Amino acid sequence: MSQSTSELYVPGNGLLDGRGDGYALKDASLTATPVGIDMCENPGGRSAIAMNWDVSGRGVQSVDIWVDDGHGRPKKWMSGSSKGSATTGNWVGDHTTFRMTDASTGRTLAMRRVYVVKCLAKNA
Repeated sequence: MSQSTSELYVPGNGLLDGRGDGYALKDASLTATPVGIDMCENPGGRSAIAMNWDVSGRGVQSVDIWVDDGHGRPKKWMSGSSKGSATTGNWVGDHTTFRMTDASTGRTLAMRRVYVVKCLAKNA
């Protein structure tokens, strides 16, 4: 499958800086913080995640954000304006995928995947 130059996919890129594994079309952003759920801080492997998005440069009026935990059909998590943020509950786990679509066309604009990571080293 070839990708257009307006699309960027970098597997694993940005896992530690909050961008996560995923892709975004030009002028679309979707970030997750944290993107790595630290097992030392969250022994059950579940955490709340702050999601931020901006597609205002694409002329999109509103978006839908879908969530897929890999165990069934994706579910609509929320709808919002072209730029915004929201925080999940403590239900996000390993390989949970967030997909942002244009609410009027259904076109996927960006996707981010969250991972569980083993205990991250702490500075002494």
